Amino acid sequence: SWNGSNFTYEKKKLSGATFKVTAGANIYKADGTKVYSAGDVVAESLTTGTDGQVVLSDLHLGTYVVTEIESIDGYTINTTPQTVAVEYKDQTVTVQYESTTIENTRQKADVSVVKKDSDTENPLDGGKYTLYAGNDIKNYAGQVIVTKGTALETVTTGADGKASYSVDLPISNGYYIQETQAPYAYIRNSKDVYSFNFNVLPETQAKASFSHTFVND
Repeated sequence: SWNGSNFTYEKKKLSGATFKVTAGANIYKADGTKVYSAGDVVAESLTTGTDGQVVLSDLHLGTYVVTEIESIDGYTINTTPQTVAVEYKDQTVTVQYESTTIENTRQKADVSVVKKDSDTENPLDGGKYTLYAGNDIKNYAGQVIVTKGTALETVTTGADGKASYSVDLPISNGYYIQETQAPYAYIRNSKDVYSFNFNVLPETQAKASFSHTFVND
């Protein structure tokens, strides 16, 4: 959702992530017959449903390792293995349930601007730059929460001529930046419009960086 100054994100269960399960140690049947050696693949291509869950049934007692092998668009893959122990409780327990939770991090954008003098290329402070929505931005339900052209954040360049945005931008959307106030004694550069698309990244990449240098006469 959009509160007028930033986007907020609800933690939700994700469908479409794929996992594999391997034996964390040698696994045996009750009669002592070895079923899996440590490292053997028990199941693969297990994909979460709309409830964000995947269930693997009929496991023998033992230790198993769950590893994510494919994330979903807009999230980084979590390659940290999770260990699950299916242990004997007592003779009255006929079905044993064990679970683990694996979280994925949203991919984010770092956006910044640089302001320089067109002749000397010296950095300029005091320039104001506004970031706008380049299209209607929708939530997970498909509802428009920000209309195209809405100003999302304005930053002011410092002594080093740089400024960074803090707004947490939704992925799979377009944005643009314009100079809205020139540094003192300079003419506003109204022609330079920096547009960019924050698209889905490779699942191992956490951030995308976007930067543009504005110059003034």
